[in-house]
Amino acid sequence: MLEVLRRKPRGPLALFGLGAKRQYAAKIPLETDRQFVTVWLESNRGDEGAKDKADLIAAVAERAGIAKTDAAKAVDGTFDIIAEALQRGDEVKLVDFGVFSVAESAARQGRNPRTGEAIQIAASKRPKFKAGKGLKDAVRR
Repeated sequence: MLEVLRRKPRGPLALFGLGAKRQYAAKIPLETDRQFVTVWLESNRGDEGAKDKADLIAAVAERAGIAKTDAAKAVDGTFDIIAEALQRGDEVKLVDFGVFSVAESAARQGRNPRTGEAIQIAASKRPKFKAGKGLKDAVRR
């Protein structure tokens, strides 16, 4: 069963992760009743580090020696400042961590894959992140 869950799910097998819990579930249909069996597996990765926003807030609170409510305000404020800067089209540079910026895509002609009909794809903006040297070096260790 582990080999199936490590590969990309195909066909009737649906695999999804549950974030910070580091558990994975596979829903496998039974041949007879069309019922599903759910199999839970614990990840072999450790529980070190932050995995989602709640874990990040807890880690900030612990390292800074502050209450979780204050850490939540700091984390939310940081995310809000980055989002507001990106909305204005500004870059946010965090030395040794990375650069948040806005990538713009021009309007272009596309094709509907089903009909082959030409369609117009609208211009769009999306957030972009480029990792800095310090972050890259930390990940490589």
